[in-house]
This record gives sequence, C-alpha cells and structure tokens, in this order.
Amino acid sequence: MLRSDMRELYSRSLSITGCAMSVSAGQHPLCLSGLRVHIIETKMRENRLQRLRELLGGKGAQVVKRANEAELVVTGLTSPARIAKHLDMREFNIPVVSADWLCRYICNDDVKEIVLASHATIDLAQYAVHGQGDPTYIPPSIEVSLGEKRPLEAIYVSSESENERAASSKRPRTMGPPSETPEPDSTSKTWTSSDVSDGRMTDGTDGEQSYDHDTDTEDEGAEYDRDIPLDPRYKNVSFECCRPHPLVHHNMELVTQLQLIERKRELSGEARNALSYRHAISALISYPRAVKTWKEARKIKGVGEKIAHMIREFLKTGSIQEANTIKEDTRFHVMNLFASVYGVGPSKAREWYNKGYRSIADVQESEEHLPRITQVGLEMFDDFSKKMARADVEEILGILRTTLDDVEPGCIIEPVGGYRRGKPLSGDCDVVITHPVESRTGDLVGKLVDNLKLKGYIKHIMWFGEGSDKEEISELKLLPGRKYSFDRLAKAFVAFLQPSTNTYRQVDLIIAPFSIFPCAVLGWSGSKQFERGLRDWCKRGIKGYHFASHGLFDRRTNKRVDVKSEKEIFEILKLPYIQPTLRNA
Repeated sequence: MLRSDMRELYSRSLSITGCAMSVSAGQHPLCLSGLRVHIIETKMRENRLQRLRELLGGKGAQVVKRANEAELVVTGLTSPARIAKHLDMREFNIPVVSADWLCRYICNDDVKEIVLASHATIDLAQYAVHGQGDPTYIPPSIEVSLGEKRPLEAIYVSSESENERAASSKRPRTMGPPSETPEPDSTSKTWTSSDVSDGRMTDGTDGEQSYDHDTDTEDEGAEYDRDIPLDPRYKNVSFECCRPHPLVHHNMELVTQLQLIERKRELSGEARNALSYRHAISALISYPRAVKTWKEARKIKGVGEKIAHMIREFLKTGSIQEANTIKEDTRFHVMNLFASVYGVGPSKAREWYNKGYRSIADVQESEEHLPRITQVGLEMFDDFSKKMARADVEEILGILRTTLDDVEPGCIIEPVGGYRRGKPLSGDCDVVITHPVESRTGDLVGKLVDNLKLKGYIKHIMWFGEGSDKEEISELKLLPGRKYSFDRLAKAFVAFLQPSTNTYRQVDLIIAPFSIFPCAVLGWSGSKQFERGLRDWCKRGIKGYHFASHGLFDRRTNKRVDVKSEKEIFEILKLPYIQPTLRNA
C-alpha cells in the first residue's frame, strides 16, 4: 500500500471530531522507514531530544519541521490543552504520541513499524476547530527551523481594528494584544512567567521538570534574591486543613495575580496545572507575613520552582507578566463569561468559544436543544451574576425561617458557604437545615420547596434530590474508580426571589439528619480547597478515615463515626480547630 493511500485510510478512520484517536486507527501500522515525524520540542531537554532523533534516524524516519507535513507528531507534553497550542487544530487528523511511549516502542532493533493502539495516542478532540467555527483562530507559526528554541503557540486575536493592533504593538509587553501566553522551552536560557507548573507532586514541586537555577541570572545583592528562612510562626504542611486562611492576608496582590493565572489554566482544560496554583495560593494566603524573597517562597510546601520564580518576577517588578497578558486576553474573558453561567463548565465554555460565540446573546440565539439546566443558567444569568451582600443573605434566611416554622416548627437553620466564612459578598446562599427529631427531616426538602413555590419565592428548581436516610448512610460504601465529591444529603438548588431587590438568587437548601448535621455544616462551609485538604488529610495524613458532608467514616470498620460538633470532628482527626472565618483557602 502506498504511504499516501495508507494515510488517507487512516484519516477516514478518525472520529468525526477530526482529532486522532479512535481504536480503529490502531489497525493501520506506520512503517518507520521514511516516516515523516514532527517533534514538539517544548519541555524536552536537549539530551532527550537528541536521543529521540537518533532513534528515529536509526529506523529511517525523517524529522520534519512542520506538523502539517508529518504523519506522526511526538511530544513530551502531557496536557492535551498545551499540545493543541502547538498544532493547527483546524480539522487536525495526525496521530499524536508521547515521546516516552515512542522511545520505548522503537528502542528494539527488530521494530520496523508502529501500531498505534488507542491507548498510545493523545486525544485532542475537544480542541479541534471546525471550518469557520472560530474566525479569530490563527494557527501556530510553522516557520521555525529545527532545533530553534522558540515555542509554537495558537494565538487568539481580538476583533480590534488594524489601527488598534498597530497601536497595541507599541505598548510594553505586559499590555500586549490579547493572546495565549506561549510556553517556553525547558532548554531555553530565559525563564518567563508562562512556564508554569503542571500538577502538584508530593515533594511540593510544580509537577514539571525541575528548573535550572543557572539559567536565571540573579541580581547581585537584590532583596528578592536573598535566601532567608521561613517565618517560624508558619506551619509548613501541605494540607490546607492544618492552617488558618484569613480573608485579609499579607500577600493579597500576589495572590490576586496568581488566581488569574490559575483561572486561565482551569478554563484551558489544564485541571492538574490549575490545582498546583490553588495549592500554592492557599499556602500564600496562610503565610503570616508578606513573602520577601523567591527562595523563601520556594521553601513553602505547595510552591514549586516555577511558581517561586513567578514570585521573584512579582517581587522584582510589582507584577507577573503573564497575569498582565491575561487581563488583556479577549479569549480568556469570553470563556470566563461562559463558564460563569450556571451549569456550564470549562469544557462547554471552550466549545462555545470555538463555535465563534462571543457573548451570552450569541449562545442564546444560536444554540438549540440545550439541557434544561443550561437553559435555566442562561435565563438567570443576569440575576445570578449579581453578588449578595450579607444583608441580602440575611433577608433570605429570614424568609426561610418563617417558612420552616409553618412547615416543620423547631428546625435549626445554619447559613454556610462564603457567608459563614465571613465574606462580605457571596455569589449564592447555602443553607443547611436540620431538626432535633431526625424523623422529621425525611421529607422536609419536598415540603419546604412546595411551600416556597406556593408563596411565589421559587421560579426554577435546578436540582432536587431526597438523598439517603440515616440508616442507608451508616456505612461507608465506596466503589472502585468512582469519585465521591458529592454527598448523599437531601437538597434542592433553586432560583429564589429576593423581594427587596426583585432579584432571583441562587439558593442551595441542604437537609441533614440531626446526627449528621455537624458534618454537613463543616462540609458545606468550604472553602473548596480547605475541604480538599481535609479529605487529603483523612487519606494521606492521619489515614484511616473518610470525610464527606454526609458523615465521618472509619475506614477500618467502614462505619460512620458519631459526632456532636465540628470541633469533635477536628479532635478525632487530630487537627487544630480552625474557625470558619479562617477557612478561606
């Protein structure tokens, strides 16, 4: 079979998304002799890159400088979102494999061809750009000579005029035109703030190859380059539940800029990378003084080398270049807008952007057959986007108390979420409700919602579930391969009319049996990162326990542990009690 025929056959076997990776693709081997291979060099050290070239050359393969000329793409990157930045994703149909896999596969002298099994290829389907779906998409530059250490990237430009673009090209780099920040090559001699972590490792690194300190020239005598010890008051542990996290802290501006970068990573589909930022951010929030040097920051568990050097950039210049670029990035702001719609996550936000939508109105006009939850989210977008002051939350709490007195007198109501953590503004209102007589919480969520609807307070019910009773959740039942981030409590998430403002608010009503009430209050108080730290502590710190909002469980017996208060939960887990207002990790 001629190579062109084989490639055509392979292309026809691809899924309709236009991206590599159906199982059927693995049925057509690629002959190594004469095979055209493109290497994405970002994050590949020179010795590793040279070894890969030698292996390919020894098999008769040809390394080409343009991905669109290749029959196979090889990369050292692990994040599909990052890989997609280096390729023209308009109907991309070339298989992509990891460098590690390929080296292991072809190191045997007897291997003459590659069989691309589905597990070996990297799925880029969700990053495909179809036809004219995204008129602002510009593929990465391909005019790069082999071995050049300049990264390729997919650049997204705004619809500004030619004059505006010309003017923007004269601005400083920190105020440049909207774009995705490029990834620097790990072999480059200059570190930049976009060379970020890609996951949190147990040793506190950023999850990527270590940074070579010799490549970043230090300023002799500069304060931010000094090697100083950590503040002795700081508890340097990786579990957020072990440390206090106040709302107002000593590293406010630094954290704000890192949060912007973290959000960008999350919207780009780099969840592991975003998690690395959240661990570092929570540590900086907890740190009892302003960070003085990047070497000091590097000693904090959760702050890896890449983020530590971002901190150096901040201490030196007063800002982080990538954060400044993100502020001007049209693509980021549009996807952030979409992801703020109730029921819409980063994946759907990327999908809408790639279809060419640039506003909520674009989505409403063009999208058909949306799930009901998304329809409600779009309808309620303007109202749900308005923040609630503490007085707004208290007004809603008053209505709930009055209604509960009618439905089931004697109920106990506890506002949780950001309100309980002391935040002056909240995006929603979370409320945990119980009754001292446990049997009276069985059908309480249904009766409460029906009464509120009758009085005209509820317009939409986004989620409704009656949960499990106390007996059904008395034992820990975890199934392999499942994540248990959602609890088994009765709950209703509703669009709730606040009378004084005539605004619909997102209100989450959670009903807990009295014996589980402390766990429900702790689990729903947040923050999300604090709760993650608490679950990690149960699993990797003290070990032997599992915590969820529907109970604390002893893994040795799989039985739920009876607790009377939040403080008792901390005591059982051998943790210092952290006040709710200090859980803003």
